[in-house]
Amino acid sequence: MTPGLKYLIRATFLYGNYDFENSPSIQFDLYLGVNLWKTIRLTDPTSYFLTEAITEATADLISVCLVNTGRGTPFISGLDLRPMLASLYPLVNASRSLVLLNRFNMAPNDGVNDHFEIPSKVMQTAVYPVNSTKMELSFTPDPGDLNEFYAVMYFAELQQNASRHFSVFLNGALLNDAKPLTPDFLTSDAIYSINPSAGYGELNISLVATESSTLPPLLNAVEVFSTMRNTNVATDGGDGNLLPRHCSWFLHEGMQWVMLFCFL
Repeated sequence: MTPGLKYLIRATFLYGNYDFENSPSIQFDLYLGVNLWKTIRLTDPTSYFLTEAITEATADLISVCLVNTGRGTPFISGLDLRPMLASLYPLVNASRSLVLLNRFNMAPNDGVNDHFEIPSKVMQTAVYPVNSTKMELSFTPDPGDLNEFYAVMYFAELQQNASRHFSVFLNGALLNDAKPLTPDFLTSDAIYSINPSAGYGELNISLVATESSTLPPLLNAVEVFSTMRNTNVATDGGDGNLLPRHCSWFLHEGMQWVMLFCFL
C-alpha cells in the first residue's frame, strides 16, 4: 500500500450453506481498520451480497476485519483491492471514506444492471422522461448506514445538435454551482455533491429541465454513497503487526495482497 493513495476495496459474501447448518440468516459486522464499514445481513443462502468502500491509505497496510456479533459465524467469499487515480472521488480523504449504497447503469443494453460494466459501454446509453420535464430518483440506505449521502452522476449527450439544459437537485439542494447542466455530444461528464446530504431518511435526486430547454433531462449512470468516517485511526502504521495471532491472513507489502484479514 502507498499512504495517500486511494483504493477501492470490494467484499463479497455468498453463504451457500457452506457449513451445512442451513442457517436462515447470518449477521456480522465488517470493519475497515478499526472503523465500522458495514453490517452484513444475509437471509438468502443462494444470493450474493456485495459491498464496496473507497478509502485513502494512511499506512502501508489496510486491515479488513469480520466481527462476530453473536448472530452466526462470520465468513467472506471474495475480497478485491484496486488502486485508483488520485483525481477520482475527490471527496475521499484521510478522514472520510465512501461506502457504495448503489450503482446504476441507467439504460443497460441487455436490461441487466451490471456493477462491472465498462464505463465506455455505460456512457453509450441513457434514460430520459417521456412527456415530462422532470426526472426523479430515490435511494434508501441499509440499516446501520450513516444518513449522510453523496451522489456522483454521469452524463453524455447522445443526440447531435440537442438543446438540452437542466438543473440537478439533491434533496432539494441545487448542485453544479447552481448552474444548469448542458451535456456535450458524445463527451462524458460528471457532477457530484461536495457536501453530504445529511438528516434525511433517503436520498432524492431531481433533474429538472430549464424553460429554454427543448429536450428533457437525461442520465447515463449514477453512484450513491454513504459516509464512513475514519474517526478511529491507528496510532502507528506498525500497530497492525501486533495482530497476527487473531488473523487468518497476514500479507506484507510487495505481495499481491496487502490485507490484514481478522476474525475477532
